[in-house]
Amino acid sequence: MPLAFSYAQTKNRGIGLIVVVGAFRAVRHLGPRAVKAVWHAYRAGRHASWLPAEDWARNLSLPVEEVRRQLAIKPPTEYREVLATAQAAAA
Repeated sequence: MPLAFSYAQTKNRGIGLIVVVGAFRAVRHLGPRAVKAVWHAYRAGRHASWLPAEDWARNLSLPVEEVRRQLAIKPPTEYREVLATAQAAAA
């Protein structure tokens, strides 16, 4: 899912290919909600600030939630839900 966010930011075709293949594999192992999580990650990347241009040294001293707010990065709730479901199924 993080690569879907990165693809939305960079439009790197190699990353895009990995996202598509990974989404198909994720559906097999995690179910259709995995596609929804990938889509949410992609949309979050499109709406976020351009991360490669950020001053990350300055941001390191800030709380994560503050950095997310400043950069318009939504929390990855769908990803976390899919991950929690997968971990519960594996236990």
